[in-house]
Amino acid sequence: MRQLRFMLVGFFVLSLSVLTTACFSIGGPGSGTGTGNERKITGTYQSDSVVVVFAEDGSYKVYGSKENFQANKDPDSEAEYTILEKEIIFKNDEGNEIPERGILGEDDKSFTWEQYPGQTFTRSEN
Repeated sequence: MRQLRFMLVGFFVLSLSVLTTACFSIGGPGSGTGTGNERKITGTYQSDSVVVVFAEDGSYKVYGSKENFQANKDPDSEAEYTILEKEIIFKNDEGNEIPERGILGEDDKSFTWEQYPGQTFTRSEN
């Protein structure tokens, strides 16, 4: 009887171990909490009046006018961004997400930004 109880407990522990391992490995590699599809863009994007410069390190700068950008003046804001699929998530200087999102166009050559309604930012070829 004692031996049977020992075998049942052993079987239960082994079954629990196998189930736990299976649950963690079902997602495959890279299926943790990270999104796995974050990416970055680089370049200068201009609308009729505003200039946004994206860096590969995940930062962006906004210049309120083309003149300020061309004169190499300090940007109006400088913070971080993240891209998920075609959506650009901007953060402010304190690191908090800005509610107005950006949407990338085809081939990442342009985007629109809810913060600047009616404006399309087009990538400069310099």
